[in-house]
Amino acid sequence: MSADSAPFSTHYGPLDNFLDQWDDFMDFSHNPDRMEEEWRRLRSLRINVLRLRDQLRKKRDELRKSELNKSSSDDAFMKYIRQRHHTAVVESLRDQIFVDPTLESHFKTMQAVRDDYGSLEDDYKILEERLDDEELELAKVEGRFYRNKIQSVAAASDLNLRGTEFYTPPPTESFLGFSTDSLQATHPLYANYLSRLGDLDLAKERLQDMILERGDLLRLRESKLVVGMDLNNDEKKFLENLPLRETELQQEIEKIKKDIGQLKEKCLEAGIDISESVNDSDGDGEENDDNKIEEDILKDIHTSKSVSPIQMP
Repeated sequence: MSADSAPFSTHYGPLDNFLDQWDDFMDFSHNPDRMEEEWRRLRSLRINVLRLRDQLRKKRDELRKSELNKSSSDDAFMKYIRQRHHTAVVESLRDQIFVDPTLESHFKTMQAVRDDYGSLEDDYKILEERLDDEELELAKVEGRFYRNKIQSVAAASDLNLRGTEFYTPPPTESFLGFSTDSLQATHPLYANYLSRLGDLDLAKERLQDMILERGDLLRLRESKLVVGMDLNNDEKKFLENLPLRETELQQEIEKIKKDIGQLKEKCLEAGIDISESVNDSDGDGEENDDNKIEEDILKDIHTSKSVSPIQMP
């Protein structure tokens, strides 16, 4: 059987071995209550991860603005020091450095901005640690769930248990609304289709980050020019290369869109339902609230002015 026609992958790699350290695996594929519990936990963890990623985007934006303020205050302080060095004798500067009101004002401003920056940096690191913990827990739950899922699919296929008391139909809705029919979810075409959709989201986010980073560098250069300075050589080179990188990324996005269109046609020809509509027919108020939370977070992720992680000085 070729890789393309295999119902699911049997690859077991280093990440699986790592997660197995905490794997309390139990076969609950024929336990509807446990299966539902795992689905709800998976959904809850996914929402938490989305929330944290959204908070990190906002915190990155605050951190970058604070970095620009810190850079401006540092530049203003150093410019004033240089001016004093050229306009006063060293001995006089030593006598007046602690009583000069302008110098004292620049120093206090610089220190206050640095304090704000340090606090934001600490908050950002705490959010990153929380996200790491949530994603590790999510990976463990997904591993338990999908391993049971695959066992259930194999058993239903090999033993033809449909219609017996042992067969439990799989859930029909995922944590983001995708159909989770077992055979469909493991079909190579469907998996590739979802994978390319994910690639498209990542590429669009990279493009947005690139555009925002260019704007940040232009504002940084403007603030430096005010105090008689300019970007360093690496920053200038990076800024010059951005248009070419943006063009290449746009071309990559177009290629991904083309791949998605082709995979969509193949899925439909194979009778695979690729509908992404959310089934709310059960009237579960809590689940509807979760759907609303997901929609709000995803909307904010795609519209927020997020930026790439910055290098801390």
